[in-house]
Amino acid sequence: MSVMSGFAPALTAALMVMGAWALYWPLIKRMQVPLRPVGFQAVVGAGMIMSLVSLLLGAGLFGLLLDFVALAAGGFFLFSTMNSRMPERRPKVAAGETILDFSATASDGRSFSLSSLHGDPFILKFFRGHW
Repeated sequence: MSVMSGFAPALTAALMVMGAWALYWPLIKRMQVPLRPVGFQAVVGAGMIMSLVSLLLGAGLFGLLLDFVALAAGGFFLFSTMNSRMPERRPKVAAGETILDFSATASDGRSFSLSSLHGDPFILKFFRGHW
């Protein structure tokens, strides 16, 4: 068996894993990550299997480097996406959607109304104290 017989699967594996990362990363930055990225996970898993095949075929030094990259990046991707603590359901209000107006008293005693922020981007976070 020649070294080249294992290099092609190593290159394919690295391209699959890194390609999935390249497509997934912008989704993270735009906060548009799918709730369960099963398609990305399938591509990364297939790339990792391809990398193991490459190791069995004997990929040579550069192929081993590609296999290491594919297995390390793919393993991290699968670990981080499968161990997400995100709930299985969609949030009631997603980014960019309209939220119902409400009024509350701020910590300094002033009255606050959500409608006062209309037209401005903001992050609304409810903090439940533990005192």
